[in-house]
Amino acid sequence: MEKRMDETGAGDGCPMPVVPAPTGGTASLARLGRPRVDSRALYLMMLGFSSGLPYLLAFSTLSLRLAQAGIEAALIGFMAWVSLLNNLKFLWAPVLDRYRAPGVGGLLGHRRGWAALCQLGVAGALFTQAHLDPATGLLPVALVAVLTVFWSSSQDIAIDAWRIELSRDAAETGVLAAAYLWGYRAAMVAGGGGTLFLAGTVGWAPAYTVAGGAMLALCLVIMLVPTPGGGDGDRPVMTPSKGLAGVLVTTGVVLLASALILAVGLAVPRVMAPLGGGPGRGDIVAGVGALALLPFLAAALSVPWVRRYGATSPLARSTATAGLVEFIAHYGWFGLVLLLFTALFRLGDLMMAAIGKTLYANVGFTAQTVGAVEGTLGLAAAITGVAVGGLSVGRLGLRRALVAGGVTAALGNLAFAWLSLSPPDTWRLALAVFLDGFGSGVVSAVFIVFLTGLTCRAHAGAQYALLISFAFLIPQLLAGTSGLLLDQLGYAWFFTCTGILALPALALVIPVTAAHVHRSQGQSPPPE
Repeated sequence: MEKRMDETGAGDGCPMPVVPAPTGGTASLARLGRPRVDSRALYLMMLGFSSGLPYLLAFSTLSLRLAQAGIEAALIGFMAWVSLLNNLKFLWAPVLDRYRAPGVGGLLGHRRGWAALCQLGVAGALFTQAHLDPATGLLPVALVAVLTVFWSSSQDIAIDAWRIELSRDAAETGVLAAAYLWGYRAAMVAGGGGTLFLAGTVGWAPAYTVAGGAMLALCLVIMLVPTPGGGDGDRPVMTPSKGLAGVLVTTGVVLLASALILAVGLAVPRVMAPLGGGPGRGDIVAGVGALALLPFLAAALSVPWVRRYGATSPLARSTATAGLVEFIAHYGWFGLVLLLFTALFRLGDLMMAAIGKTLYANVGFTAQTVGAVEGTLGLAAAITGVAVGGLSVGRLGLRRALVAGGVTAALGNLAFAWLSLSPPDTWRLALAVFLDGFGSGVVSAVFIVFLTGLTCRAHAGAQYALLISFAFLIPQLLAGTSGLLLDQLGYAWFFTCTGILALPALALVIPVTAAHVHRSQGQSPPPE
């Protein structure tokens, strides 16, 4: 792999990040509308669509497929742990930050090359999933879902850093983030409602095949369409032979990495089988709670060491750890508060997503009805929510926008609690889907602006991956127990509890937005 050249102009330091962090309502709506983002916004919408499409296909859409295949709720909940791989992407994010992708990386450039390689991997995983039947074997379905999440999360590393680098100033960041999220939310509706509609009409295999074809088409577009404005990786193919060789090398790398992941996945059950037994369900819940605390304990133990030796340590110059060291050195102990806030803020929203779609089958809605509602009203709600969330940061300030996002997301969960108590009615379904889509859109837009502003350009990919990992670690660990909780509480109480889970995080909004202001001004965070 080629070593990455500095394409951001950021050098080795961490200049002022690109996200504004107002805490009051001083920014005007007109000012938000003036940034010159040219065709980059359309490009970011396409990249957002590519990021969002695989998510539900390995998560909540897959949970409904499993429910229809007769898999019990507890096992469906455990399948949410497949997505935990996404929370470990900070471990290999520095590699994607430093090196070009093998094969096409030298032809397409740094971020663009990695995005194309990962899209090819996602497409292959979805094509494979189309030919599997969970009713005859759950393990192959789970392993291919792991493969989907691996390539999808790797793609997110490249695209997140690419999005940050494409922003020239603070005013553009909100607009580009909103454009990315419009594409992302549209893809989630396509991967959710669109796939459900196709599955109800022609079956799950054709539905997943269409999704794989869409990813392959996006890969071709990324390879053929240059980055707007001559951005990252705008490298023309010198000759057809070099282009073909690059594609063949990239395809080989994708196949080899996929084979290794599947081989490890198949070997683990065989190694564990002789041990016999297994933990009980109560032990699983307790173990998950303890496991969720380990990353925070590790971060806490590293703070004193980094504050004393970080600037002179070899770790500060290492590809693998430089981003983490810079983050801890900048925020110190207050960084733990930021990580805790990111973990709690979307807790209820993501726990619901793990098993929420099984409600549709339980109440009696058909896949065609759900797909039609989510594919139309759900898409409109998501796009509207993203727009409102993006604009609310400038209109209300980041602090009030975070509160508004948390409340609207909670309302979406409560709407599903109400739906679970009602007979199957399309209008009730439409209202619940709209409230959930709108709330999720608002909270996603605000949250991505918040996280982006905590990073520094020199380590954009690694630091954003770290923050996203903490943001989804606890929710996805607990989401694996959602089936057990659902069996104990029932749908109404389960959705009610997930609706109020994010409220404790709102108590931290004032200090975390204060840190956001200090980072944007190139200062240290508030005194500890």
